[in-house]
Amino acid sequence: MIGISEGRLVFMRVNAVISSMALDPYKLKKPVEEEWEETLALFNAKASSGVNRTKATTGVDWCLMIMEKKLVESQQNGTSMSLGFAMLALLVVTSNFFQAFLASLTICLIILNVMAIMVYFQWELGLSESVAVVACIGFAVDYVVHLAAHYIHSKSQ
Repeated sequence: MIGISEGRLVFMRVNAVISSMALDPYKLKKPVEEEWEETLALFNAKASSGVNRTKATTGVDWCLMIMEKKLVESQQNGTSMSLGFAMLALLVVTSNFFQAFLASLTICLIILNVMAIMVYFQWELGLSESVAVVACIGFAVDYVVHLAAHYIHSKSQ
């Protein structure tokens, strides 16, 4: 597409295909974006005046990279915070430090197991994976808290 005003070329649109996919993790997309930006900067440096204002616009792919990076960082912080809160909740529910410790250890091992599977399959911690880990933490905490509470409140023989 080109834009002409008063017989002059005002803008030109060029579509390009890049090597990364929309759902690729940040670690794979960021180098492609940096290479693209370097290419544009080099073009602008060599181009004559008036043509040296090249800009790159994309869909949501590169915009989502920032969100994905922050989501992964938040997931890592949230994991440690949720384990602390789970330990407190278990202490309140069970009123037994040893039982709360064992239940918290169980939650940690469930999360470790999920992360080990991700490493085994060589998955990058991206958007989908960080959401899945957070959901897994929620299910693990819910299951273990209920199991520990029922164990403590069951009639002992």
